[in-house]
Amino acid sequence: MKEEFQKFLDVAKDRNERQSAWYRQLLTLASGGLALLVGLKPAIPPEGIGKYFLAASWAFLGLGILFGAAATYSEVSLARRLTSGFQKQLLQDFQRGEGPSTKPIYANPHKFFSVSKIVMVISLILAVVSLVTYSILNTLRG
Repeated sequence: MKEEFQKFLDVAKDRNERQSAWYRQLLTLASGGLALLVGLKPAIPPEGIGKYFLAASWAFLGLGILFGAAATYSEVSLARRLTSGFQKQLLQDFQRGEGPSTKPIYANPHKFFSVSKIVMVISLILAVVSLVTYSILNTLRG
């Protein structure tokens, strides 16, 4: 039983590390893309729909970065919730004068963090689509 539990812990830890690395990659790309767009100050067409796609790209990149930061914090929040549950269980066991409980302690991520992950991915996808559309329209215009 101990071996299966340790294997589960190892797999969960590996998944968390991979997920965190993926979030960091997305945040790095989004931040770099936003900084590059703002720094290069692309030619904003005076009329037409192109300027709206450029503005949408900036807005979606910004949203993706904000919600991506929240998504990366989800593991920290989950660890804090687990620690709090463990501490509460230990205090209850101590007050009852019992040994450590064998009841498993678990915590679910806060809904905000689950939603943040979805909003981050959707925002970054929309940012890429908006930027590509802007680029195509700008190319066809010129």
